[in-house]
Amino acid sequence: MPRPVNEVEREATTQAIKQVARRLMAEKGAAGLSVRAIARELGMTAPALYHYFANLDALITALIVDAFNALADALEDARDTVAVADQSAARQMWAATMAYRQYALDYPTDFQLIYGSPIPGYKAPGEVTIPASSRTLIVFAGLIQAMVATGEMTIPDHYTRPPTPIAEHLHALQDEGGYDLTLEVAYATFSAWPRIHGIVMLELFQHIGPVIGDVDTFYTHQMRTLFAEMGVDMTAL
Repeated sequence: MPRPVNEVEREATTQAIKQVARRLMAEKGAAGLSVRAIARELGMTAPALYHYFANLDALITALIVDAFNALADALEDARDTVAVADQSAARQMWAATMAYRQYALDYPTDFQLIYGSPIPGYKAPGEVTIPASSRTLIVFAGLIQAMVATGEMTIPDHYTRPPTPIAEHLHALQDEGGYDLTLEVAYATFSAWPRIHGIVMLELFQHIGPVIGDVDTFYTHQMRTLFAEMGVDMTAL
């Protein structure tokens, strides 16, 4: 059943507001966002914009949730594309790892919004942002668990014995989120992610390119090294 015209128009205006906000972030950074600037770009009054978002924080939260979900969607799409023709969890993990960097390069403003410098005065509502932000790590954790199950990965001993404070925290996270992961898989996931993410962030802020030169080759080599160190059967790739 078609949606009412006013609902369609409201959705179109909501998306237009987000689009302008993203453009302004790209030009001035997230700290430079303002309701007045966005409204002016759209030919609206600031009070009119509040019919769509209660305040600037609500808009920022919506942009953050969109970005986290889009990143997770990109990883899931990469995983599922491989899975159609290949049941190898290692190849699916590889595709997701490549997709992580590609999303950051394709959408640097969104990626920096969720992982860059905190926005002064803004506090993310965890009940809204955490479900979206956790999706990316759930993709990686699920694939690591699948690799272990298929024998494509044998987690090294140093990932099976995390320091006690970290183990306790991971147990608490799993209890709170209801994640069905072994401690070893959880620790391996949270150990791998900083390696993946760190290179991407250095590249986005143009720190690593001048030093290493060919970032494509460097990232690929580092990921192969990471996979091997984590006990992935490299013949599967």
